[in-house]
Amino acid sequence: MKTIEELLFEIAQNTEQKEQFQKELRNLCNKLGVTPADELRYKANLFNNLREKEIDARTISIINLIEQSLKIIQPTAIKIAEPKAFFSPRENCYLNIIEEIEKSKESIDICVFTISDNRISERVIEAHNRGLKVRIITDNEKLFDKGSDIEYLYRSGIDVKIDNTKHHMHHKFAIFDKKRLITGSYNWTLSANEYNHENIVVLKNAKLIGKFVTVFNKLWTEMSDF
Repeated sequence: MKTIEELLFEIAQNTEQKEQFQKELRNLCNKLGVTPADELRYKANLFNNLREKEIDARTISIINLIEQSLKIIQPTAIKIAEPKAFFSPRENCYLNIIEEIEKSKESIDICVFTISDNRISERVIEAHNRGLKVRIITDNEKLFDKGSDIEYLYRSGIDVKIDNTKHHMHHKFAIFDKKRLITGSYNWTLSANEYNHENIVVLKNAKLIGKFVTVFNKLWTEMSDF
């Protein structure tokens, strides 16, 4: 059986194998996330230091292959989306929520204290009618507030679960395609957008979103059907 060093040297000498290796590395990086840019700079310095040492041509060819392959990650690292923050009553938070709803292609999981902004509710129903899997978790006591859209959403065919305890389901977050997250203090109401001092943060951090997905699924099994 060949050692890793022997395999890398063999790949380094073959253009076709090198391209295939780098293609597979790129696919793997896309699945697992990217190496931070500062770590890449550290590795680049490491390769430069290695070249300054007295090493044979075989080892140099392996170092060059690894360095070239790691550079594949660099463009992706630059494109990592920064979190965005929006504040009411000035910045129309509801428009950012609607934007994420309309961009969604597969699923929307909504976990909010209350929903009474018809502009958002209509977009949620449109997403459901487009065939997206839409689920809503909300607080039971807010169902009876004037203007609550929960029953309307439920009667439109959307799955709804409610808190069945004496306490509150006070989360305010939504997950879109399990890839994007909105969270913050903002309730999905007209008052939150027009008058209250609220905030939302839009995130695309896969690790963080995974935690919210876990919490949502746990609540979904614990809460009662509407």
